[in-house]
Amino acid sequence: MRRADGVYRWFLFRVEPLRDPQGTIVKWYGTNTDIDDRKRAEALLAAENQILEMVATGRSLAVILDGLCRLVDTLCDKSLASILLIDPNGRCLRRGAGPSFPEAFMAAVDGVEIGPCVGSCGTAAYRKSKSSSLTSRQIHYGPIIALGFGIRTAVWVVHTDPVFRRQRIGRLRIYGREPRSPTPAASPHH
Repeated sequence: MRRADGVYRWFLFRVEPLRDPQGTIVKWYGTNTDIDDRKRAEALLAAENQILEMVATGRSLAVILDGLCRLVDTLCDKSLASILLIDPNGRCLRRGAGPSFPEAFMAAVDGVEIGPCVGSCGTAAYRKSKSSSLTSRQIHYGPIIALGFGIRTAVWVVHTDPVFRRQRIGRLRIYGREPRSPTPAASPHH
């Protein structure tokens, strides 16, 4: 159902008729239950299992990262996810995955330096911070490129720590198609 604020949510409807002695329906009784959180949790669990299955069956890193980006795209409404990997010498970020981004955008951000004031990802990697967020007033390399592709805000940049290693291997970036603050789903603590 669509709420008054325009947001769609899943509901479960159950109805039962009240019948008179002849079996004619005289009234309907019903309930509706908001099951949106349950549906989202089920979808997240299914997607997590699919990604774990990719890892367990030895799929390539590119396929796994692509699946992870698609999962984030689905969970974070009106957002696009990409992953940049830290190159072995630790000086720049390389393209990992970004299936919803145009090829030209991914090519433009491939090789972005790690350093102060070089975009959300490069700066966050330089500072070794877990996250950063950009506003429309900040002028950095990344947003200038993003604006050319219809992306209006870097919603959140999350550093990734793989379970099997303690070193940082990359940056998960979540961009929005409209200016806004990070949603709870896009927060680094979610």
